[in-house]
Amino acid sequence: MAAAGRPVEMILEVKWCGSPYAVSVATTATVGELKLRIRDATGLPTKRQNLLWPDVDGALEDDVVLLSSLPVKDKPEVNLISLKENDFESYQALFWKQKRLISGEILIEDRRVRHKDFDGSLMNLFTGLFKLDILAIDCSIRKATKEFPVMISSFNTIKNFRHQNDVIVECFYKEGNQFRLVLSPQLDGTVQGWASAYGVSTLFCITDGSTKLSDLYRQIILDLCGVLMSLLKEGICARKVSESNLYLKVLSETPRLRVLIDEVEYLKDNAVAREKQITELWSGISNMVLASVKRCQVPSLSINSEGFCKFIGKQSTTLFGKHAIKKLNNYPDKWSNQEKGAYLIQLIAADKAQVWSLIRDSGLKWPKNENEKLPVELDALIKAAVGIGHVW
Repeated sequence: MAAAGRPVEMILEVKWCGSPYAVSVATTATVGELKLRIRDATGLPTKRQNLLWPDVDGALEDDVVLLSSLPVKDKPEVNLISLKENDFESYQALFWKQKRLISGEILIEDRRVRHKDFDGSLMNLFTGLFKLDILAIDCSIRKATKEFPVMISSFNTIKNFRHQNDVIVECFYKEGNQFRLVLSPQLDGTVQGWASAYGVSTLFCITDGSTKLSDLYRQIILDLCGVLMSLLKEGICARKVSESNLYLKVLSETPRLRVLIDEVEYLKDNAVAREKQITELWSGISNMVLASVKRCQVPSLSINSEGFCKFIGKQSTTLFGKHAIKKLNNYPDKWSNQEKGAYLIQLIAADKAQVWSLIRDSGLKWPKNENEKLPVELDALIKAAVGIGHVW
């Protein structure tokens, strides 16, 4: 294949509010770069843009390369729709349908330059170029080390898995006696590097001598659980997920999680063995978050944030995917005392039989006489109420 020269330009017909706009963009451009061109043509801010291909109701992420998603047509078209919720499953179906239309020999160019993390340290990722037919995409190359070997069996298990927060392993190759993984998109750094560069306050909020998860770190955990739950839904369980697997891609100045799943196994057929697999997975994630508190040398987590960490995986007993993530996201670790009070008032007005079943299943040991202690959570609520003047 000839060496990649200047990127080829293509013309997209962008339809918005019934009017067509001709937008010129490089074939190697991402959706985010296309949005900038569309902004110049239409005046619509990039944050308000959702791009939908004809006949597919699915918006695309900003870091997706156009040629891996565009239908191969003489006149590619894209519809611009503002404020439409993303439907990733539709995008995923389109991605695989169109990807098969591009075929040929894959060529990997290893530039042998290591990526720098946010804090300037070097990562075990090298810059590279993924070439296939007319497609040329910047990629990252992960090389096997003694600490982080490349598990080819795991790659074969998840090679068709796609999630908006996972690092896609495009392919692997062998150099000498060592395997290399070709990853996309190109990654900007690690979660650890982000904290080192911009301070632990980006991950933790310290108030009144205790520590809470920042909005960024909480979202990283939610996104990580989303990837792992999607794998479980496919009958696959990730193994040995650690902070070294957590990368960030900065989109519109906002860091977004990209997790590299490099070791997996199928869920066991035996129910007991399968439950053990899943329990160990979620315990590992909870322990990883708790260990990051010690590593960052911040005060212990508040009772609410610690409860959130221990709740990880508990919501997935009967639920996988979006519903389980919604349940985890609704955990009341960020509720104010006023919100908690309003919730308790709602419980009073609710159906008693339903409330009683929830209490029985909560795991809290409620006192049965005046000599027994209150649950820690209820005791904390009462003390907070007394602190602002409530008297019983």
